[in-house]
Amino acid sequence: MAWGSSNNFAESHTQASLLGDKVKFSGSEKYTVSINGVEYNPVRTSDVWAACGIWDDNMKLVRTFPRNGPPIGESAFLRCGMEKWGYRHIKARHMNDWKRVAAYAGSYNWRDFADWAIEQVLIAPYATNYSATHDMWNYRAPLVIRDNNGNVIKRYRPLVAVANADSNIITAFPRR
Repeated sequence: MAWGSSNNFAESHTQASLLGDKVKFSGSEKYTVSINGVEYNPVRTSDVWAACGIWDDNMKLVRTFPRNGPPIGESAFLRCGMEKWGYRHIKARHMNDWKRVAAYAGSYNWRDFADWAIEQVLIAPYATNYSATHDMWNYRAPLVIRDNNGNVIKRYRPLVAVANADSNIITAFPRR
């Protein structure tokens, strides 16, 4: 069965365990995922990401995100990019990372979950730092996964890196 082809929440979780997750799921378990107190809702309407075809320009805009951390008042731009930055980089290097975390939230689409997480991190970052070496801003916020009883079972600190010069998103991934 292809990832995302199931409409069954428990099957989604079983797939997550096949992807290397050590947590065992039963059909009755339900998890909540939040960043800065904002819970992910798998049926929410997310902004549509523009497609990045094989012939599309690296600078094609996929999505514009609001950004509240420094530099204040600027947006961050997810562009098609290439191997080392943008959507193509995130898909090639971090798609499976997002899939694993998204499965806890009952999301069948890694892009919808990544969209929500990137937006939350950029709207209300817990930590922001500037890397002069790479001329980029790094944004982080705590992502918490809780079981039915409210117990924290996993914590992540998603990182979103944005180039200082042009505000393009370099990478985004749910690091531990």
